[in-house]
Amino acid sequence: MTSRQIQNAVQAVLPGIVAHAAPLRVVLFGSAVRGKNAPVRDLDFLVIVPERERPGAVADRLNLGIRHKPMPCDFLVATPSMLARHRRRRDSVFASALEEGREIYAR
Repeated sequence: MTSRQIQNAVQAVLPGIVAHAAPLRVVLFGSAVRGKNAPVRDLDFLVIVPERERPGAVADRLNLGIRHKPMPCDFLVATPSMLARHRRRRDSVFASALEEGREIYAR
């Protein structure tokens, strides 16, 4: 998959993320940003939502509400306080997503 195809796929999914989650930020991470000739089989999104939101409920809304995805998508949903707690842990998917990821939306 070319970088242009990845970018088009991200742009196709992003409006649904914004509509269903009203996020503070969205970070694309995983193979879509790593490059290095690795095959991109899915899109991984870290969706950062306000503290008042329940991450599990938001993830459900995203998975059920975004119907037209050009490829499989994984939505990792977190609040700022969750990120603060896990940001420094090397074994945390949150730390990996923040370290390697690329912000694609900010409110």
